[in-house]
Amino acid sequence: MRAWLLALFIAVPCQGARNPFMPLPDPCTSPFQGWVLRGISQTPGEAGLALVSTPEGWVRLQPGAAPLPGWQVAEIAEGNVLMQAQKGCAPVRILGPGK
Repeated sequence: MRAWLLALFIAVPCQGARNPFMPLPDPCTSPFQGWVLRGISQTPGEAGLALVSTPEGWVRLQPGAAPLPGWQVAEIAEGNVLMQAQKGCAPVRILGPGK
């Protein structure tokens, strides 16, 4: 019984261990890793609509939308989408492929 508990005590902390030589992910930019702007639709007098591919699938964004908790679409411009954090993070731009 003791050997089993000792093995469990040693194995459990190793399951979630991270590599100490890798830098911690930036909480301000990591939510948008892999997001790529694929197209923008804008008609005169109306808000733009952006089509973005993400690792989880496709997302349609429009100004004011909140695709992730704590983040809001601030602006859709030619070639990028500006994401504004509600607190603590600098704005993040989602760019098209190769930019």
